[in-house]
Amino acid sequence: MAANFNLVPAMLLELDDKHAVIKAQVPLALVIFAANVILMMVLVYRF
Repeated sequence: MAANFNLVPAMLLELDDKHAVIKAQVPLALVIFAANVILMMVLVYRF
């Protein structure tokens, strides 16, 4: 369902690639995911 929210801007911007919005979000998503994993490792398994 979340992908539908990313496809709507692609349609409104009339982009050729309907997954361009999702592809643009991938680098930031990976950084946030890595930060969450590190925080969980530090805060959960430290105690």
